[in-house]
Amino acid sequence: LATSSASTTAASYEIISITVGGIPIPAGGVVGGLESDPANAAVGVTADVNVLAGDRFNNITNTFAQVVYGVVPISGSGCRGPEKLVTLTIEPTVLLNPTIASSALCSNTQVNVTLNSPTVATAGTITYNYTVAASSGLISGFLPIQTNLPNGHVIVDNLVNNDNTVQTVTYTITPVAAGARNGNGCTGNSVDVVITVEPKPKITVTPTTASVCEGSPLGFVLTTDTEPSAGDVQFRVVGTPVATGGVTGASPDGTIFHDGDMLADVLSNPTTLPQTVVYTLLPEAPGVSCAGDAVQVRVTVHPLPVVTPASTFEQICSAGSINIALSYDVASTIGTWTATPDDNILGASAGAGSLLFQSLFNNSSTPGNVVYSITPMSPSGCLGAPIDITVTVDPIPNVVATPSLQTICDDGTTNISLTSAVADVTFDWTVTPSNPNLTGAADGTGNTIAQAISNSGLFAGSVLYQVTPRGPATTACAGMPQPVVITVAAPVGGSIFDADAAICLGAAKVITFLPTGQAPFTMVYNDGTSDITVNNVGQNHQIQVSPSVTTTYELKSVTDVNGCGAVFTGETVTITVGDTDASFAIVGATSACSPFSAQFQYDQLAGTTYRWNWGDGNADSVYTATTNEPGKIIRHRYLNNSPVGTLEMDPKLTTSVDPSLGGCIDTQTAHVSVGPTLTVAVFPDKTAICSGETVTLINQTLGAASHEWFY
Repeated sequence: LATSSASTTAASYEIISITVGGIPIPAGGVVGGLESDPANAAVGVTADVNVLAGDRFNNITNTFAQVVYGVVPISGSGCRGPEKLVTLTIEPTVLLNPTIASSALCSNTQVNVTLNSPTVATAGTITYNYTVAASSGLISGFLPIQTNLPNGHVIVDNLVNNDNTVQTVTYTITPVAAGARNGNGCTGNSVDVVITVEPKPKITVTPTTASVCEGSPLGFVLTTDTEPSAGDVQFRVVGTPVATGGVTGASPDGTIFHDGDMLADVLSNPTTLPQTVVYTLLPEAPGVSCAGDAVQVRVTVHPLPVVTPASTFEQICSAGSINIALSYDVASTIGTWTATPDDNILGASAGAGSLLFQSLFNNSSTPGNVVYSITPMSPSGCLGAPIDITVTVDPIPNVVATPSLQTICDDGTTNISLTSAVADVTFDWTVTPSNPNLTGAADGTGNTIAQAISNSGLFAGSVLYQVTPRGPATTACAGMPQPVVITVAAPVGGSIFDADAAICLGAAKVITFLPTGQAPFTMVYNDGTSDITVNNVGQNHQIQVSPSVTTTYELKSVTDVNGCGAVFTGETVTITVGDTDASFAIVGATSACSPFSAQFQYDQLAGTTYRWNWGDGNADSVYTATTNEPGKIIRHRYLNNSPVGTLEMDPKLTTSVDPSLGGCIDTQTAHVSVGPTLTVAVFPDKTAICSGETVTLINQTLGAASHEWFY
């Protein structure tokens, strides 16, 4: 308190009234919505010029109020000046009554906070200042400071919570009555408006784009780190996925996925070109009814190539080739194949390309298979369904001819069994005879060569059969021709070269047999009493016979070296035996002095002519007997006219028979000795002698071999 400069200085002041609207307000009292602080000035005299300076009033109304002090200055002499009314205007507390549409928002949702105040200041309107604080730096969509916002202002920030958890945005709003206090303004208490912002549901797609082959699951992993205040985040397919080329298999609109799920649609591309499918996935937190930003996932769907082989089954012969063209519906596709051969198949190998060309070998006797599994691979690396091609490789059949060499007789039938280690084989053959004399062999087919072949020649011939096996039946693979040689023996025959003949008893006759065919032969002939077998006979075989009686010899059979034979009837030769015997004996002495009458004894047979040659120069005695006379004796007188020496003579008997009986002649000899005729001639040299005288006797005896003297 103070007085004007033109006035006497007041020594004290008397507060005579303190009123609000004419109503006294004591310190600590409440009048008209004003609360007086208990320490405020009270009615009474005070020398304190600052007595009013510390008064405090709290205006609990929404409008301003006035406190009127009645103050009288008092001079030091006690003079009272005029009453002075001191008016203190108390502005109301500036209040903020915000209207909050929702204190919990989804991310990317507008705040709706209306700034209202009931306060009426002495002058001007209420304005607002605010600052914004977010609990995470990943909150956006607001201005951190705003000032001088009018009453009724609506905060419509679009708050975005890119954090993964629930965050808050705190608006600290201060109401201001700028015209109050005579323009010095009053500021109300700040009010925090806390907006809870759900995290923006997010989806992480790994990968975000993909290129897949039809028929393979997509493999998009759907995850989120978002943690809403209630419930979980899910992912919803929004709309039908946009597919080109008629691709099917995509999850339909409204399909729900959860955190960690896999978008594993198996798509089918009916075309031969790459197509696309675009999914729109919306992350949602249904527990708080919030949604995030939709994400598009683009998939390129490559068609699976299809391989079309020209053939899926082949059957070939061993050492044959397959030549199978492979076509593909997708351009630039390459087919690769694996080969799985049976153990008996060689030559099969893995490969790649558009032509399956391989030479295959079967070294066994049974068919074997190779399974080629062909997998097409498109330029994008898509593997189509494998196609199997089965190739049966038939073995090359062999032929076993049993026997492969055979000798048959003229007009004989072959018996060649044809077999093969390979089943279901047929055989055909061609024939080549060695000469035109062989007939009956012909080209043919079958499992047995059974043909009657004739040989009209003189010598053995051969027929060459070239037998070709073919099979198994389906492929009729031709095997290596097998030669079969049939030797056809020459016709077997035989004859006796000789005509009927007559021989003498005891004489020998050579019979010549002429077998025909291939030597050596086994020949059987009959000698009149029994069959005789002769082995290793040549084509001219002679036997010497000396039958004792007339005998018919018959050729019974001839068998050649091949076992081919001929049996004969009536092939004979008769040997007529003529019987003559010149045997004789000397009866009595065989030596004597001349004349010697020798006696010869023999068996005379009728019809035999006897010729006696006496050996002494006399004529032969010849006669033909007409009767049989056993032991007949014939005599002959031998003379030795030599005075000396013995005649040695060999009488000989020759017998013969009629020429029709062989003209047999037999000769036998004997020996006789005929001494000379003995003539005694002894002469003495004296015819008369004296006693004691020697007489010499001269012996001139002829024909004596020895001398014996008798006196």
